[in-house]
Amino acid sequence: PDCTQKALFNRPLEDFDAGPDEAVGFADLADDLSDTIEMVLGEEGMGAPLTRHETGFEQTVQSDYAFIKERNYYEIFGISASTFSFNGLKEAYFEKTRQYSPEKFMELSGATLDIAQEVLSHYANAYGTLSSVVAKERYDEMLNAGITTGLDGKQDDRLQARVQFQSGSVFLEMREYQNAEKALHEAYTLEPDNAMHSALLGWAIYRNPANKTSRASQEKAKMLLGKSLQSGKSAEAFAFRGWILLEEGRDGLAEGEFQKALKLNPGERIARDGLNMLMERRESGKKGLFRRIFS
Repeated sequence: PDCTQKALFNRPLEDFDAGPDEAVGFADLADDLSDTIEMVLGEEGMGAPLTRHETGFEQTVQSDYAFIKERNYYEIFGISASTFSFNGLKEAYFEKTRQYSPEKFMELSGATLDIAQEVLSHYANAYGTLSSVVAKERYDEMLNAGITTGLDGKQDDRLQARVQFQSGSVFLEMREYQNAEKALHEAYTLEPDNAMHSALLGWAIYRNPANKTSRASQEKAKMLLGKSLQSGKSAEAFAFRGWILLEEGRDGLAEGEFQKALKLNPGERIARDGLNMLMERRESGKKGLFRRIFS
C-alpha cells in the first residue's frame, strides 16, 4: 500500500448535507451509457480511453498544478496575509482538497497521478504552515523578504525545510521540546544532510521529557549529533554533546566538547553554562574533600 497517499488523506472527516434525490431521466441514462461505451471501445492493442468524467478530473489536476506553481501559500487558497483568519484558511483548504478523494485518485495513473499527489501534498504543507502560529510567523518573514517560492520540486522542499527549522529553533528557545522535535524532524526529513538540522533535532529529542526513559531515543539523539559533526563542525553540536556527557558524569570529555564549542563561537550559551556547572561541581567537590580531611 502507498503510505504516502494514505497520509495525504489523514484529515478530519467533514459533515455535509445530502441534496434531495433527483429523478433520473433519459438524458442521464444516455450519458451513463455513453461513458460505459467509451470505457469499453478502443483501438486494438490500446487501453480503453478515459471517460468524460475521468478526463474532467485530469483537467482539474492539471489546472490546479498550473495555478499553484508560481503562487505563495496564501494565494493558493485565495486569501491574503492582511485578512487572514484560521476559519477562512480551514474552509479554503477543505474546499480545495474535497475534490481529491481516494475514489478520484483511483481514476488516475502515471504522470497525472504523480501530479495530483504533488498538488495535494502542497496543499497540506501550506495548510500546516499557515495553521501554526510559529511556522506562519517564520513564513511571513520570508515572504516579506521576497525569498519564498511556489510549487517547484526541490525549491519548495527547501522552503518547507527552512520554515520548519526556524519554527523548531523557536520552540527550543521556548523549551517546548515536543513541538521542537516535531518541526525539526520535518526539516531533517526534507534535508537530511544539513548539519544544523541533525544537531538541533538530536538536541530536541534528548531534551524532550517524553524520551527520557527511552534508551533508543537517547541513542538516536547521540547519533544525530555525531552525524552533524561529521557533516560540518558547529558550536551548537559540540555544546549539545558536551551537555549530554556532563549529565552522564563524564566531566573531562564534557569539558573538551565545551572548549571546542567556544573556540568556534565564544558566545555559545549552552557551552558557557556547561563550563560554569563544571566549575561549580569542582568547587563543591574541593569543599567536601576539605571538610572530610579536617573534620
